[in-house]
Amino acid sequence: MKQKILTYFILVTACIGLHSCLFQQDDYFDKSSAERAAADVIKCSELLKSSPNGWLLEYYIGSGYAMGGITLLCKFDDKKVTMASTLSTPNVPSGVFIESLYQVVSEQSTMLTFDSYNELIHAFAAPAGSGNDANANMGGDYEFIIMDASDNQITLLGKKYGNTMTMTRMPVTTKWKEYIRGVNEIEENAYLYQFDIMAGGEKIGYLKRDNYTLSFSGKTETSSTTIPFVFTPNGLHFREPVIINGKKMQYFAWDNAFMTFTCTDESAQGVKLVSLYPEGYLYYHDLLGSYKFKCKALTQPESGKEQTFESKEFDITISQNVENKSFNLSGLNVPISITYDRSSGKMIIPVQALGSINGYYGALSFGNGMSYIPYFMSTETGYYFSVVSKTESTSPLTISFKDEGTFSQLTGAEPTALVFQGYTSPAYSQSTLGGWVGWYDDYTIEKQ
Repeated sequence: MKQKILTYFILVTACIGLHSCLFQQDDYFDKSSAERAAADVIKCSELLKSSPNGWLLEYYIGSGYAMGGITLLCKFDDKKVTMASTLSTPNVPSGVFIESLYQVVSEQSTMLTFDSYNELIHAFAAPAGSGNDANANMGGDYEFIIMDASDNQITLLGKKYGNTMTMTRMPVTTKWKEYIRGVNEIEENAYLYQFDIMAGGEKIGYLKRDNYTLSFSGKTETSSTTIPFVFTPNGLHFREPVIINGKKMQYFAWDNAFMTFTCTDESAQGVKLVSLYPEGYLYYHDLLGSYKFKCKALTQPESGKEQTFESKEFDITISQNVENKSFNLSGLNVPISITYDRSSGKMIIPVQALGSINGYYGALSFGNGMSYIPYFMSTETGYYFSVVSKTESTSPLTISFKDEGTFSQLTGAEPTALVFQGYTSPAYSQSTLGGWVGWYDDYTIEKQ
């Protein structure tokens, strides 16, 4: 490991040195290093401010581009940057403009640093770890070495994670909100995560999306089988060209009618990424309707009686909330919200705050047998567990719900029970927890 770190440091240092020779076009060798550094800072600062409509930054996240790329639009004045993103962060929706401070500074090289908090970029560097690494994050940089710069393009190198990124001058006539809306419409319409790669009617490979990367299966002349990409208002493009079956490809246009990305590179014209529905896919409207909720309900505690599970059935309804995005489930203690994952055709039930239950502030979380993790622990730790639907039978449609991974990872047990709780205050905590009011283990739903 030390050898790898040392090798990486040598490579970065070499890149920095190369930058110093390449970027300084003028003859500064009769000046001191401090003067040359100051001149570079001024040159880069003026370049950033010179674009009246700002710059488009293809921002790649994760060590080795592990999470792929999103688009950040950035406009610089003397001290502040105005930023908007194609991706919503926890507190900032996509397309909302956020201002923060930035600097161009000289350390070992000329650097661009976003040095006051801006959620659109710092969210990817914020600690969100657990277990042995509480400081783990998504691998996003907010300090960048300026590797190269021209009037229309600036090449950046993430200082910590080493991803190379490009900032391109935005055309004056391009409206930020329209650009972001165009990108988001492509992503929303291209909601399936699996693709056959077709060329001349022949399948030459298979891709599966994860975040903003594509995992490749098949014959390739490219060393990596993971392809980082970024969406555009017209389609998508890979971070760098990929050679598959002798065809070099990078840029693709979206055809909504055929759910297909078509390569626009001359070397790979006619190559298509054809969307695939997962086996057993359930459309949004397939899931609407009346169901029997079958479970083992835990009896309420009574003096002198042992608590037991009793087989129960309840009539429930799954109705539309936001089409293709969410449902309401009613018929239990209080209505709950269900998310629809359009890419997989599955329903997701997350832990959540609920409406009033018997005069208490309601909440839903999960348990196993006669143990559970109260909702307030999610609000305090940031672990928001969820369960995902699994089709057990299609005639009649019978669905169970399985762990998405976090609950069992932390507890060593499966979240087999839905547990409704009541709190004396909307400030969910151990002190306001009144107890559970509904406990349903080993549950399935059966469509009527």
